[in-house]
Amino acid sequence: MAYLAWTIAALLTLTGIGQAQSNSYRFWAGDIPPYSFVDETRRSQGDLYEVFRVLVKRMGHADTVEIIPWKRVLMETQKPLPILFIPTARSPERENLYHWIEPLIIESFGIFSLPERERETQDRELIKAMRTCTLRGSATEELARRHGLLNLVLVSTNDTCARLLKAGRVDTWLAAKRAAMASFTQVGYDLKYLAVGIQLEQWPLYLAASKALSDAEVQRWRSEVQKMKRDGSFDQIVR
Repeated sequence: MAYLAWTIAALLTLTGIGQAQSNSYRFWAGDIPPYSFVDETRRSQGDLYEVFRVLVKRMGHADTVEIIPWKRVLMETQKPLPILFIPTARSPERENLYHWIEPLIIESFGIFSLPERERETQDRELIKAMRTCTLRGSATEELARRHGLLNLVLVSTNDTCARLLKAGRVDTWLAAKRAAMASFTQVGYDLKYLAVGIQLEQWPLYLAASKALSDAEVQRWRSEVQKMKRDGSFDQIVR
């Protein structure tokens, strides 16, 4: 009887630990249109946000996915907290910072300008001397420096880059293609004023996790994302 009581107590303790770990999870989506953002009615939106929201529910969590500033995501995920987050580019510089759970989409990263500079922005050497706006501390800042773009104007949001570009205060803007187009229209500009220059690299955008998650937990989440891809629910949401 004593052994049985000890076993039950141990199982309850382990269950409590598991529940505590589950309840302490944070599910974060960076405020980066069109992947995840809050619209003018304060409603959370975005194709990758919806994928993440459904995934969290399928994994049995009642928690909601929070949309927060990307700068905060980058800061907090370096701490020993169990955080799963989207959408982060898997760059060489970030390889050892996170658990890379599963790629969600492939995104093209490149240079954007106003139409009058479109021809110049097809030349890798010419763009090195241009004032280029991009996100501070982001994968695009890493990308810029790796390609020799050192005349950088670093800001916190793509919306700011869109405004600076339209006002002529920067020459070019380095961003993911879908993010640039979404931000340009979101701040009220017509896409006819946004020219696509040279595309530098393609990277997958991932569901990632902080290092606080165990390898076993990472595999559980990875398996569920892969199951969503196999059963068609992933593609249905993204479409």
